[in-house]
Amino acid sequence: MIIAIIGIMALPAMAWDGYPETPLSNEYDSSFIYQVILSKGNNTMLVVSQTKFYKEGDMLSEDRIRTSSTIHVLNYINEDWVYSGSLVSSQGVYFDEIIQSTHNIYMDETLTSVFFSATRKTPMQKALTQRPPLSLMSPLIRGISPFLIGLLIALVAFLKGLQLLFKTLRKA
Repeated sequence: MIIAIIGIMALPAMAWDGYPETPLSNEYDSSFIYQVILSKGNNTMLVVSQTKFYKEGDMLSEDRIRTSSTIHVLNYINEDWVYSGSLVSSQGVYFDEIIQSTHNIYMDETLTSVFFSATRKTPMQKALTQRPPLSLMSPLIRGISPFLIGLLIALVAFLKGLQLLFKTLRKA
């Protein structure tokens, strides 16, 4: 039970930490502040642009992310970002799921209604990254320990009682 609680508490904190920092080079400098991590099938991509992203697509077609400037695409291969190429803004990038974004992604090119809000660390995620989960759970562990010890004693007593019952029934 304690292991399950530790696992459940740690899951949200692992969402973003596995990816390395965005690479900066001649092709994408500090002006490329709009960055989105997407997944399409088994492929994870980092998409960067100088202008805000918006979603294009409806219930019948695949969703794609677009912007009004050039889009640079990097694929996540062998735990590193590998430059894949650039696309003109009219092409866009197809996706199944948005994993993380530095800024809001809008519903259409009017940039008024938000489709995906930029993810920020929740207070729980901040606490989990500052301290190990077991130190945060020590009050819970201290509180549940007497219950678990009592449950263990009751289980042993129940098994001994069954053992005595079967031994008595064999003699009869």
